[in-house]
Amino acid sequence: MALLFLTPLFVFIPSACLGAVIILAAISMFDIDGIKHTWHLSRMDCVPLAVTFFLCFWDIAYGIMAGIFVQLLMLLYKFSRPANQEQSDSMSGMITIAPQQGLYFPAMEVRKNV
Repeated sequence: MALLFLTPLFVFIPSACLGAVIILAAISMFDIDGIKHTWHLSRMDCVPLAVTFFLCFWDIAYGIMAGIFVQLLMLLYKFSRPANQEQSDSMSGMITIAPQQGLYFPAMEVRKNV
């Protein structure tokens, strides 16, 4: 409502005051405890956060797109290279491969009506 009706009055507010208001509004978006918790759980999850943060100084749209792109690349790499444990039985010549994580089927929820 303030932007709708009071925009002409904002001309008289000094730029430093408007900058301070924007900075105070932006500080509440950063959750330092959440970032520390993410750092302790998985440091690789902080990579998209850092890419997005630093590229948003250049352009917000590019920063968000780059963060999404980096996260997608990390997910694709993780699912394209699953960790496996191989065991071989020398007597029968059999090789057993056991995946270390669950199999991921991204389109499993989609059902076709037949």
